[in-house]
Amino acid sequence: DTANIRQTLTETNRRNSPHLTVSFSNWTVETTWQALADCDAGVIPSLPTDAKLVKSPNRLIESVRRGRFVSAYPLPAYQPYADYCWLSECVTDGLRWAIANPRSAVARVAAGQATVAKDCSPHRIVSQWETAITRYAASRPVSLAKPNFASVLAGSIANARL
Repeated sequence: DTANIRQTLTETNRRNSPHLTVSFSNWTVETTWQALADCDAGVIPSLPTDAKLVKSPNRLIESVRRGRFVSAYPLPAYQPYADYCWLSECVTDGLRWAIANPRSAVARVAAGQATVAKDCSPHRIVSQWETAITRYAASRPVSLAKPNFASVLAGSIANARL
């Protein structure tokens, strides 16, 4: 319910402004990129449900790539990046830690940016997607396989905003 979220954020801002301000935006690609440009830290909450536990690390990776400290729920896909962010079921603990330890938070992000640049470049991710999609398509009956799909999707990903 966005009304409850908005009310909670208003109360949070009232208590913590100007040192901490939070806002709610409906998701769009443009809003996401703008939010990353405007923020100092990212918070990625989640739940321990089957649907959530299989999420990719994309949100975390993009936030770190953009130089933002991230406090996130400890999803399995986030574990390889644990040294570069804060993983906890209580994401506010990570923000408290970053505020209390700004130099350490910046160092984590810088180390994360180096790893993300090496291991998670858009070109490398495109290649991984293309391989996965091609393998999947090859495993399907010929009547269901669409051989162009992998290269079309990979091209779309490659053209995404970096």
